[in-house]
Amino acid sequence: MRRRAPGEGMIRRRKDGRYEVRVEAPPGPDGKRRRLVAYAKTREEALKKRAELLIRAGREAPKEARITLGEWISGYLKSREGEVRPNTLARYRTYVKHLAPLNDLPLTELTVARLEALYKDLSARIGRSHLAHIRTFLRAALRKAVRYGYLEHSPAEIAELPKTPPETRRARALSQAEIERLLEAAQGTRYYPILYTTLALGLRRGEVLGLRWEDVDWVREEVSVRRIVTLVEGIPVVGPPKTTGSYRVLPLPSDLKAVLLEWKAALRAMDLDGGWIFPAETSPETPINPRNLERAYKNLLKKAGLPPYRFHDLRHTFATRILAAGVDPKTVSGLLGHATVALTLDIYTHLERERMKRAVQGVLGVNKRV
Repeated sequence: MRRRAPGEGMIRRRKDGRYEVRVEAPPGPDGKRRRLVAYAKTREEALKKRAELLIRAGREAPKEARITLGEWISGYLKSREGEVRPNTLARYRTYVKHLAPLNDLPLTELTVARLEALYKDLSARIGRSHLAHIRTFLRAALRKAVRYGYLEHSPAEIAELPKTPPETRRARALSQAEIERLLEAAQGTRYYPILYTTLALGLRRGEVLGLRWEDVDWVREEVSVRRIVTLVEGIPVVGPPKTTGSYRVLPLPSDLKAVLLEWKAALRAMDLDGGWIFPAETSPETPINPRNLERAYKNLLKKAGLPPYRFHDLRHTFATRILAAGVDPKTVSGLLGHATVALTLDIYTHLERERMKRAVQGVLGVNKRV
């Protein structure tokens, strides 16, 4: 049996059957010795707990430490709790599942070849953008391992993704006739004002559900996007918008203003006129569950006899219509809350090409001659 190296941490089984994990941490500001302790029901859980404690200790690892990739990733995830949004943490957990084939591999045996083999295998099952996110996550986790002395260098920094055709991010948009059919199907339901607001402002699902009455300025005719409602492991969670650019103030069109005022009166009659613009049926202080909205939306699509458009396609519909109307990409990007204009152009390239074609038609202003 390999002799435990100093600073590697200790795992022992107690008389009650549980495992006790101990890690010596560097002295605190008072100079006193610190010991981190955790308990686990199984040895596998104890190994993960040890990894978490080693990360929390923030000390350089001994060369003999044989921590595995799975142990390190588990500890890294634990260290990010409270630092990132709950839905971001949930996404990280999905990335970890894809890294499972390398879980038992010691960190020091992780190589570029092994990572590229994993990436190639994953590329057959998931999209390139998802794979790129996994690589970004792994790079961040292994950079911490390098800082703490568990690795001399990170193979994730130079491991390349397999060459695959670039993904086409073509937006799907509803036609005018389809919009009218969808709204007609929703007429008289609590989902009509949600769909109308989404189509009128180009909001994300979480953004429209995150609207509160305090976000509406009736005098200036503006709507502020300040929060989102998302599902984190099946549970609705209220949090900040997706990016800094997602915080934005949007103009309130007169037709939407009329719809919201009518909806507010309806809520008052149902005794649901509280904080949320789109509350749950049971309480004015609880937003609609995103899952319930998705279910109702799919049913409305069927009722309207429409293809299975995603809810996000309503946002694309808004963007497509204003771009087709000649609104410049920078303004569209601001309305959508995109991080950059480049992202807007990447998604709506086909529309921008049409704008360019129209722009050069007849630019010379002379009769053509052969």
